Amino acid sequence: KKSSGSGMKGDEEIYVPRTRNRTFLIKFDRVVSQDLYIRFSISYVGGVYDSTYIKQQIVQYVLWEMGKDASSDAITCFVKSLNSEYIITGCQVSDDGASWAETVSTTDKKSKFQNDITRITIT
Repeated sequence: KKSSGSGMKGDEEIYVPRTRNRTFLIKFDRVVSQDLYIRFSISYVGGVYDSTYIKQQIVQYVLWEMGKDASSDAITCFVKSLNSEYIITGCQVSDDGASWAETVSTTDKKSKFQNDITRITIT
């Protein structure tokens, strides 16, 4: 749907059929996935933790928006929501697996960070 008065932008163009053999041009961008690397340490006084389960939960529930930054705060908050007794330290993110920071930006407005279990390191 398009509200009246709002312009359409994007590289993709599609004509949508309307009544009386008319068409309407819509413009949009297709999302491009961008790898995100995550690393952090967990301490848990109450016992052991299941790192595979934590990684699966991050992949399933920590979703990034198109064109938005990825931050270590989002990861830390989510993992703490799994168990408030986890102590999370050294949480960092990266877009290349080599340079690490607390926040990384997508390469452009069409990109969206994608989590994957193989790119998450928990120590």
